[in-house]
Amino acid sequence: MLTHIRDSARALDAQALEYCVDLALQAVSSEIRNRHDTVTGADLDFAPRVLQ
Repeated sequence: MLTHIRDSARALDAQALEYCVDLALQAVSSEIRNRHDTVTGADLDFAPRVLQ
């Protein structure tokens, strides 16, 4: 959605809006990356266990 807004702003030559959307995309990417790092760094064991 944000990339569509950014591309539309670029097509309209709305540089300020394009810049703001780029900042928003970077913030979203950073948040996703941080969440991924937190989950992968948690050393969670979701492997199925065989009950004996």
